[in-house]
Amino acid sequence: GTTTPTAKPYRNADSPEEVDAWKKANPLVTYYEAVLAELKAAKAGEDKITKWSEACAKFPGIANEDARVLSKELLGKDIFWCWEAPRTREGYFVLNPGIETCVHRMRHFAPYADIMWAETAKPVLDDARRLADGVEGVYGPGEKPYLAYNLSPSFNWDASGMTDAQMHTFCKDLGKLGFTWQFVTLAGFHLSSLNANRLCRTLVEQQSMLGYVEGIQRPEREEGVDTLTHQKWSGADLIDRTLQTMYGHGFSTAIQGEECTENQFGAKPSSGPSA
Repeated sequence: GTTTPTAKPYRNADSPEEVDAWKKANPLVTYYEAVLAELKAAKAGEDKITKWSEACAKFPGIANEDARVLSKELLGKDIFWCWEAPRTREGYFVLNPGIETCVHRMRHFAPYADIMWAETAKPVLDDARRLADGVEGVYGPGEKPYLAYNLSPSFNWDASGMTDAQMHTFCKDLGKLGFTWQFVTLAGFHLSSLNANRLCRTLVEQQSMLGYVEGIQRPEREEGVDTLTHQKWSGADLIDRTLQTMYGHGFSTAIQGEECTENQFGAKPSSGPSA
């Protein structure tokens, strides 16, 4: 919120210049920070500062209405602090983001959640550790909730500050902290795009059909990838069984009949890589 009584609503700012001017004229602070600054300015005793800090830090926190009552008791007056003026045009209240905010919300949601996930700006192991430590014991002494981590392609991993060795152990390090569900959003999208680009380059520009065979079919066979014989993945087997149920054995339109091209993969390749 803002401690400036004359602050006009932020949502009235119509240009980037007005937005910047509003932010410079009305620095935002939490109610805790606003009262703490008043206590220090009034040279309040350490007992009052400690009482205020402990009341605000103790989980599950203190409601703003109760915080205002306590601050008046400690300061002997009300202070101006408004969280309405900074609201965005969409109506959102302004939030002070960060690990502490995430931990606070996670602890509140924990009783209603099977698994919890907080999105960070970068893949930083220390941030993950602070999240895990912050919710430890929320279900009881020594118990940790199930945590999730987005190994996001949106991160520039080479600009994350990690070495290759740290990346190599990153997932296991997260697991030790309690991040039991780790996922790469859009991994398939990036994989498909990369391989499509490589295939187009090798198939069209460089190697003709050998580009597909070397780049896809042989590696599929060597690594036992089930989509090497892809027709069953496109529903061929299901359709054949449906038709068999309707017409019995010997129907003429079987996709995976004797002449099916997938039968070629049951035999050894007739040729292989040439020198």
